[in-house]
Amino acid sequence: MALTRPTAFLLLALCLPSSSLANHRRENFNASDLPGNHTLQRPSYHTFLTTKEEGVAEKTRETRALRSLRALLVTIVKQELSDCALVLAADQGFLDSRVLANLLRLPNLRQVCGRRREPPDEQNVVAVATAEDFYGLLWEASQCLGFVFLLQDPTPFLEFVNTKEDPWAFGGKHVIVGATRNQLEVIANSKKGRKTEHMIGLVQINTKGYWQIYMNLLFWGPGVAVVNRWHPRGFFTRASDLFPDKVSNLKGATIKVIAFEYAPHVFYVKNSTEKYGRDVEVMAALAKVLNFSIVFQEPPSGNFQEVSVAVFFLVHFHTVLQLILKRVRLGELWGKRLPNGTWDGLVGMMARNEAYMGLVNSFISDNNDRLDEIEYSKPYDADESCFLISSAAELPQWQSLALPFTPYVWVGVVVAFLCTSPFLFWLAKGGEARGESFRRLDDSFLCAWGIQLREPQTFFPSCTSTRILLASMWLSSVILTIAYSSHLTAFLTIARRPPVLQTFKELYEANIEVASIGEFFNVSMAATGNYYLQGLTERYSVYKSFEEASVYVKLGREAFISGRKNLEYRISTQIFSSGRPTLTVMKECFAPHSIGVALQRHTPLRRSLDRALEWMVESGLVTHWFSQALSRQRKSTNVDSDQTASNERDYVTALNLDHMQGIFLILTFGHLASCAVFAVELLRGKMRAKRQ
Repeated sequence: MALTRPTAFLLLALCLPSSSLANHRRENFNASDLPGNHTLQRPSYHTFLTTKEEGVAEKTRETRALRSLRALLVTIVKQELSDCALVLAADQGFLDSRVLANLLRLPNLRQVCGRRREPPDEQNVVAVATAEDFYGLLWEASQCLGFVFLLQDPTPFLEFVNTKEDPWAFGGKHVIVGATRNQLEVIANSKKGRKTEHMIGLVQINTKGYWQIYMNLLFWGPGVAVVNRWHPRGFFTRASDLFPDKVSNLKGATIKVIAFEYAPHVFYVKNSTEKYGRDVEVMAALAKVLNFSIVFQEPPSGNFQEVSVAVFFLVHFHTVLQLILKRVRLGELWGKRLPNGTWDGLVGMMARNEAYMGLVNSFISDNNDRLDEIEYSKPYDADESCFLISSAAELPQWQSLALPFTPYVWVGVVVAFLCTSPFLFWLAKGGEARGESFRRLDDSFLCAWGIQLREPQTFFPSCTSTRILLASMWLSSVILTIAYSSHLTAFLTIARRPPVLQTFKELYEANIEVASIGEFFNVSMAATGNYYLQGLTERYSVYKSFEEASVYVKLGREAFISGRKNLEYRISTQIFSSGRPTLTVMKECFAPHSIGVALQRHTPLRRSLDRALEWMVESGLVTHWFSQALSRQRKSTNVDSDQTASNERDYVTALNLDHMQGIFLILTFGHLASCAVFAVELLRGKMRAKRQ
């Protein structure tokens, strides 16, 4: 049995006289200062006691660090993890220690994982000897989770945090015991650690009970840094937060953001690196609120550009070959799932952790299971998927002369004229005795035509029957000409277009192909459950840019799919020779989407980003930035909105040659007809002269 110092002195007092005991005390007192000057009468007893006392002191020094650690962990749990469910993971070196026993006495809900020599008891103990054993921990819960890892050998844990991101409690608070500073650096930079906001490591300084507390820096810097120090007497040497908020203020950290030009949300300034637009302003505001600097980068386009250039070149020469090439499914800027299961574009870069955020009108969607690769922030805008189609050219204005009446009305007018003229000739012939008769039938047709045009006539009938007929003809002609002239004015001042496609059914039955940038909308149509949209997926083509697809859209051979805001912007910026756009957005749209910021999975930034985005939406800044970007773009392209509106008003009210072309066509036709008849009359006159 080990003897303590008082017990040893008590036994010694029973065996030695008082003078010897006093002499021993003096020698023992001087031993530390004057070694070698001992004058003990009985060295055998002194040697025994000295050996025992040194063993007791050595054991005291060995357990002093553990006692200090026990107090440190209890303090951390009570101060920082009191509201959290506690998950304890211990290997063989700590499982039977009083450190774990003290933690088990705390009132927190807990799960204990470890390996014991005795059979498992009510504490639900499992093995944590290998990296696979850590998969059995409780990594998800509805409340705060606090983890304490007691590791004599941290090698399995290092292997576990560097395998893959799941499973792991990225929002939990982690306390690691047993790792060195270098090992903590590895953990902080691992696949799990670089997305974990709250993580501290306890490193023993010496055997006297001093412990150094290291904290992962996350966005504040690389690796870990000392945040506090624990004194063996049971207190921290400084007042500091062990789990501070590291995502509300990034302290000027550099954040990589994926962006590329996509009007009207992201505009590039020519001959400059400057960008502007709604999404650019949103990111600039986030950088200002969270205090970080932005580094924009574009996703790789792969070999899409080479093939698309070949397609554009071949469109005017080899149509068949062009149609084959443009159907090749290649990479896209937003991202597309490849046959090997990986992604390219924006989604691929986010999945590979090559950037922290991406925003280019990103639809919040699980299209092709992309939520397995990325996450989205709260929405800051909304949009819907629509079709851009050709609205065809305006109908010729000369057709306006026939539009005031329907075809049935025109047939009725012609039939009435053809029947009334012979009837007028027959009635007039009955009054031949009084000089009312027309010389020829064509005279009656000419008279009836003049009445239809409300022109005065030199024919004055004396018979009552003829007068009644002429009165009815005059009345009908007044009504007919007034109705025709009023409607003709309306048709001359309004631009008319043939009917355009308005529904999915009409688009499907028109046998028109559909196209877009990338495969996103093709997958969206297939997932709608609409028969006609699903049928359109069989005619889907992929382009790299709108400019390439617009060639076929204007020709009426394809319909282009994109967000409504993008399509309306494209229409407003297109230049048309007729002065009016020949493209229009189809009335029926599908798949309304919210727009958010694309994020890495498990990113700790999401909480702060969502809060800042809510402020922007509630204050109306997002709408303001969108209007501001459109205004700036119009100025940069020398488009005056007021002048455009004025031109449209003038175009609607003023009658130009284009409106009145029908009149000149009639006059021209009359001249040609009269010339032809005149030539016939000359020939007949010459032939008659020869006969005579």
